[in-house]
Amino acid sequence: MAVAIVGIIAAVGLPNYIAIKEKTLNKEAKVTLGIVRISEWIYRMQNGTYYGPQSDPAIINQFLKISLPVTAAPALPLWSISVDNASNIATATRTGAGADARVWSINLQGDTDPACVGGTYCL
Repeated sequence: MAVAIVGIIAAVGLPNYIAIKEKTLNKEAKVTLGIVRISEWIYRMQNGTYYGPQSDPAIINQFLKISLPVTAAPALPLWSISVDNASNIATATRTGAGADARVWSINLQGDTDPACVGGTYCL
């Protein structure tokens, strides 16, 4: 009887947990890209150009003076961040164990509707 009750609770709770987890991961990517955008604006004001192209978070942290996570638990989905000064786009790509191929992009110049391609989410 107790096993059946636990099974019912898990069947109801698990889909909600997964949905909330996905929303949280998406918000994490959006916030990170917003920080990168603001940092790029500051970098451009100081140096006359956007920083990049670069995908190494340690180097991005050094030049943009931010603190992107460099390492994390390998079992968790992670975001790989890259900046490209040629296209003025910063991208967060979902990587890690159990991750889907989700990609978020943000235009560094402030345009909220950059050209999107299939499978890409734009901010």
